[in-house]
Amino acid sequence: MKFVKSLFLFQMIQCVAMNMGTAESSKMRFLDFDHAKGALEFIAIGRPKAIKIHGKGESPKGKLKILTPSKVEGDLLFSLDSLDTGITLRNEHMKKKYLEIDKFPVAKLTEIVRLLSKDDKGSHENVPFQGQLTLHGITQTIHGLSTLKNYRDKINLEVTFALKLSSFGISIPTFAGITVADEVQVLLSTEVQMISQ
Repeated sequence: MKFVKSLFLFQMIQCVAMNMGTAESSKMRFLDFDHAKGALEFIAIGRPKAIKIHGKGESPKGKLKILTPSKVEGDLLFSLDSLDTGITLRNEHMKKKYLEIDKFPVAKLTEIVRLLSKDDKGSHENVPFQGQLTLHGITQTIHGLSTLKNYRDKINLEVTFALKLSSFGISIPTFAGITVADEVQVLLSTEVQMISQ
């Protein structure tokens, strides 16, 4: 469930393209997540105690080629084993029993598209996007919002989206008498470099 967050990154890229303008015809532009600085976080609500379970993982890896201001090509991969909720036993249950990382070690985000509207004014805050997320062996379309700030060749990205565990064939987790809600909120905050090749 947490790995989902990493996927979100995808959408950010679209926003980045909007901020770059037209690329030089002789060079392709890429967003380099392999050296990104940041983290993917998730929040799950536990019932019946209504506690918040907060987890963190490393930033996703991969390179995204900017095709148009609203579309990128490439895969972003997130290591599910990097997820940490602060409790060793809970981490083990989450990874082994529910995410089954021995079979499905990574989550993958592809086909990231910025959703343009007739009234779009080129904003880079809370920009809607969609992408194809593969998690637990199942691929589903996800929707979210992204915000980016461009500092020369560095892009600061924030991506948020919600994910339903049941949509990816993941059993609803139960730990120490607490059952986690089906919907998990994901947030990705990272700094990526824009490169030309």
